[in-house]
Amino acid sequence: MTKTVLKPDWAVATLRLDPARFPQQVTYGKGNGATDVAVTLDERGAVLRKVLSSSGLPLSFALPARAFKGVAARAIDHG
Repeated sequence: MTKTVLKPDWAVATLRLDPARFPQQVTYGKGNGATDVAVTLDERGAVLRKVLSSSGLPLSFALPARAFKGVAARAIDHG
């Protein structure tokens, strides 16, 4: 028997990135008006931005283009 994981209700859109059309910005949230995660992609790399819910502090990750061959993301609701 295979385990099926359903897409959460807040993950409403399927996204396919086109590497020929940079820069691109994607924002994922839970639908309550607050932004959970923002990802910006351009020729230089990727930047992920998020505000930590416990402290309210901003968090950023920057990856240069040479650090990865591709990007994959999946929304899973563990609740």
